[in-house]
Amino acid sequence: MNKERSDGVRPHGLSAGTRAEELLRRSEEKYHTLFESIDEGFCIVEVIFDESGEPVDYRFLETNPAFERHTGLRDAVGRRMRELEPRHEEHWFETYGRIARTGEPERFTKMARYLDGRFYDVYAFRVGTPEECKVAILFSDVTRRMEAEEERLRLRALEAASRAEAAERERISRELHDRVAHHMGVAHQSLELYVALREASPERAAERLALAREATRVALDQTRALSGELKRLQEEELGEGLEVAFRALAESMVPDGVDVDVSFSGEEAAIPNHVAMQAYLTMREALRNAVRHSGCSRIGIVLEVRDGDVHGLVEDDGEGFDPEEMGRATPSWGVGLRSMRERAEMLGGSLRLDSGPGDGTRVEVRVPVGG
Repeated sequence: MNKERSDGVRPHGLSAGTRAEELLRRSEEKYHTLFESIDEGFCIVEVIFDESGEPVDYRFLETNPAFERHTGLRDAVGRRMRELEPRHEEHWFETYGRIARTGEPERFTKMARYLDGRFYDVYAFRVGTPEECKVAILFSDVTRRMEAEEERLRLRALEAASRAEAAERERISRELHDRVAHHMGVAHQSLELYVALREASPERAAERLALAREATRVALDQTRALSGELKRLQEEELGEGLEVAFRALAESMVPDGVDVDVSFSGEEAAIPNHVAMQAYLTMREALRNAVRHSGCSRIGIVLEVRDGDVHGLVEDDGEGFDPEEMGRATPSWGVGLRSMRERAEMLGGSLRLDSGPGDGTRVEVRVPVGG
């Protein structure tokens, strides 16, 4: 059994006090080695409050080598931030003052305008007693990461716009085939019958000629409308926002005698442009189908921004249908539904269609705000 000698020294030759000092020294060496080797900037500051209790500055107590690399601030220890960088924004003082008061750590990303607008990912927490008002700050420059993310979103927006344009061209192609070509076929057939009947049956020939004129007029109007849609930039439709765009769309597309209600709620500014565009195009297609096929007396258009998602709804009180039967009977309708579903899924969302004979139709689309 180990026993202390009468002179207070343990058999291994170190007193209890000396051993404790040695352990503390080694611990401090490890701390400083770690403190100086990490790539993230690190500092400990003392937050300074004015007489009214507002945080107005902070003094640097410790910094590591990465601190200087990230900030360019030299010989910061013992000096105040306002002395080193007068352009330092107030929100930094407010944040660190709140942490010093409450003791609740915070992780956040903010831009430092005084550092050429660079972005920093920051984790800050209180150290010591509340009376000391000391805050430890660990931070890293994430500007390149933010720029890469912006570039990724820009490329995704370009891809979304390209796919939207392709979908629009496909829709217009269907319109030309299903509607314009049909009326032109009627006009051509009526003119052929007119030639055949004009001597044998002048009255029937005149009827065919009138039908040809009417079919030609309708085809011309449809061609002009489709040409206008093809030329008009989709961004112009959303120039004043989604709510204005849907009200304008309802006014121009919904015929007289059909009641239409447009409802919008939430923060539209939170929706990126490419997400807004896809939601708009999807709901526009649903509205077009309701006007063309449902025979309804009322149409409701609802758009909500909530819980991180964009929720869109187009519903009518029309005849309704069996979606599977309609897809087999009208292939172009199936193409339109596929186009709507693809737009939603492209942004990580979903599309739901509810309908039945005599029950009206309800088209719901949901996409994440972040797309």
